[in-house]
Amino acid sequence: MSLASVVAGIGFFFFFAIMLLAVFSILIGLPGCWIILAEALLYALITKFNQGIGWWDLAALLAMAGAGEIAEFVLTAYGAQKYGAPKKAMAGAIVGGLVGAILVNMVLPIIGAVIGAFVGVYLGAFLLTYMSDRDLDKARKTGLGAFMGRVGSVLVKGTMAVAMAAVIITQIF
Repeated sequence: MSLASVVAGIGFFFFFAIMLLAVFSILIGLPGCWIILAEALLYALITKFNQGIGWWDLAALLAMAGAGEIAEFVLTAYGAQKYGAPKKAMAGAIVGGLVGAILVNMVLPIIGAVIGAFVGVYLGAFLLTYMSDRDLDKARKTGLGAFMGRVGSVLVKGTMAVAMAAVIITQIF
């Protein structure tokens, strides 16, 4: 076995490990689709666009990543607005999701980030709605709407990330 094939094997291992982590990173609100796109671009540049990933593939991956981001924003906003959330509540949901992921991850590594992100979305929308309107029932509904929107957006964006990974793997092999 040559040194070049060992290095290539190690490179592929890290390539696929990062792609897998990128897919799961979507659960905690990280830009997994963009990580996958950047990785595909890096692969194309390293291989001088001669090993399966070309400009058209990158354009398709860019469109998929963009569609995932749009879906995430629209579904989260729709979930919150469906229950009458003020605009501040949507910002609270986003900030709450990030803060929740970080804080709960400190206590319960890895899985805590996922739990914290979802709980944080609910609490962020809930708290800002309650502070704005002083209506507990509306705040609960807004929090639930933001939570459900987040669940939907993670499912759509996660599916998009898996589809992007499938495109890359298909093109490489």
